[in-house]
Amino acid sequence: MGVFATFCQLCGLPVQHNCYVPHEGMYLIYRGPGSIAPGDPQPGFSFGPEHEWLRQAVGLRFDPSEEPQVLRGEVQDGDLMAPGAPEDDEHCFVGEGDEDRMALHERCWELAGRPEFAALSGATELPAWKELFQYQQQLFEFEAFEAAGFAWALVDPALPEGAQSLERIQGILAQLPGEPPG
Repeated sequence: MGVFATFCQLCGLPVQHNCYVPHEGMYLIYRGPGSIAPGDPQPGFSFGPEHEWLRQAVGLRFDPSEEPQVLRGEVQDGDLMAPGAPEDDEHCFVGEGDEDRMALHERCWELAGRPEFAALSGATELPAWKELFQYQQQLFEFEAFEAAGFAWALVDPALPEGAQSLERIQGILAQLPGEPPG
């Protein structure tokens, strides 16, 4: 399986920390804390506790008759699985965000009011989502995103310092058809 990012189908940000780290004329793949050997270079973007929410994903069902409604876990190369779960446990392939299930950050789903997929299905067509295309490469371009002045969007919207991130997500939700989340 290849290395690629999965994007939240509501906010457009990655549902993992995966990024390339240049090293000796090649690239290492940073997949979160402990994924690079001691002494190897660290990513150019400095991940902190305020970025952990990016790794907390949900996979929403497309069909309301499918159970369970949501699977929770972390996404690596399109596979969503509960942390520490054995390979044969329940998991799903979310691909770039819309394969067997729809991938979202758990925080985005909660801010939306924990709806079914249908209530969120138009988010990827909104300007706020499409503005991220240039950073949604094989792996998300965290350094370029930060250099463009958008690091604030990567901060957990539940934190006081994430107010601008929260405002962005609420703006996306307000543009979706139907009742805004209460």
